[in-house]
Amino acid sequence: MGHVAPPRPVVLAVCGLKAEARIAAGLGVATLACGGDASTLAHRLPQEYDRLRPVGLMSLGIAGGLDPRLATGDVLIGSTVIADEAQYECDVAWRRALVRSLPGAVVGPLAAGDHALATPADKSALYSRTLARAVDMESQHVARFASAHGVPFAALRVIADPADRALPSAALVGLKPDGSAAILKVILALMKTPAEMPALLQVANDSRHAMARLLSSRLCLGPGLGFPDFGKLVLDMA
Repeated sequence: MGHVAPPRPVVLAVCGLKAEARIAAGLGVATLACGGDASTLAHRLPQEYDRLRPVGLMSLGIAGGLDPRLATGDVLIGSTVIADEAQYECDVAWRRALVRSLPGAVVGPLAAGDHALATPADKSALYSRTLARAVDMESQHVARFASAHGVPFAALRVIADPADRALPSAALVGLKPDGSAAILKVILALMKTPAEMPALLQVANDSRHAMARLLSSRLCLGPGLGFPDFGKLVLDMA
């Protein structure tokens, strides 16, 4: 029977958008895009975990700003994830590694969102309740899973829509469960509310800026998305 090489260490990056997953992909990184859909993530995350046995999980992508001091393009490294009454601490060593790699980033808690917050009032209410600096729809599920399985967890998010930005209704229907764009749904929604076009263009511009910042940040992290001693893990398993 021939020698079977051990599996290479890998970090699993969990994203909402396919575009985010493409940015995350690279040496030592596998990706999962779920379109911000909790049921899709609940089904696929255990499958990918069992298949890959990753050394760590990262929630990576863009987010909605809650802290009014944060602007579009600001990079947030998660310290904790706040989901209902529970709080999940991100891995301390990994967080410190991210801070060293991304000196312009801020550190703070992320809030759990079951849907996109469309109004400044909604964002302000969540900020007052949690003091979280941003909100996204994937981090809570990844944090719970990581905690249950004893796997290091990190979160890296870039602000797309800041706390004072309202999201038009056409922007809220734009994702398929696999994280790709539902262009037809957006067009149909815009046909019903054409006055939202300027706001939708603003959202698109904010998203482009945030994605560009996400890409530049990801390039700074290198193999394994900054996972501590990732290079040593690779050598140990060579």
